Amino acid sequence: MVGRVDPIDFAAVAWDGRQTVAMLQCHPDETLPQLLNRLNLAVDTARRQGQRVDEINE
Repeated sequence: MVGRVDPIDFAAVAWDGRQTVAMLQCHPDETLPQLLNRLNLAVDTARRQGQRVDEINE
């Protein structure tokens, strides 16, 4: 999902059907393709290392 996650105006979230794998907040001046690339990298990290990325609830 890409969109608003209150109170974050622009976020990207990946979910594996059971739990959230990555939750990223768009950086200032970051483009959508850049955000999606970071999301892909975060999902890959979660799969390989079992380490979820959460920038929204930090």
